[in-house]
Amino acid sequence: MTRRWMLSILLFLVGFGACAMPAYAVPWKEYSNKGPVGWKEPGGFSFPMGAATDSDGNLYVAEDAIIMKLDASTGEWSKFGNGAGTGLGQFSRPTGITVDVAGNVYVTDSTNHKVQKYTASTGEWSEWGKPGAQSGTAPGEFYFT
Repeated sequence: MTRRWMLSILLFLVGFGACAMPAYAVPWKEYSNKGPVGWKEPGGFSFPMGAATDSDGNLYVAEDAIIMKLDASTGEWSKFGNGAGTGLGQFSRPTGITVDVAGNVYVTDSTNHKVQKYTASTGEWSEWGKPGAQSGTAPGEFYFT
């Protein structure tokens, strides 16, 4: 009886395995620069917090104090914005990023307690929140934790 039971289990497992869907490996693509790249250099990352693409396929990555941009047509990385700081187009801890259908880029900055917008048609930056890196709880102000 035990032998018959074990044979039944074995046939079940073989039959189940034959019916299972095979797993296919999808190759991953690495978008950072190859080799030793400093983490604040274009294509070098230490703590990416968010990513978004625009309608042209360009990739924007929110990184510690900077935004990186991968140009889809050239495959080259560049810094996007005006570097670290509290001014327009400057960031301290960008934590989220998105791009709308017009190509405008929106960045949330948790340390500066604001949201910034890059208007693609004019190349200008604007912001919502208190000036300077102050937090607030009134309408139009932000308190990121």
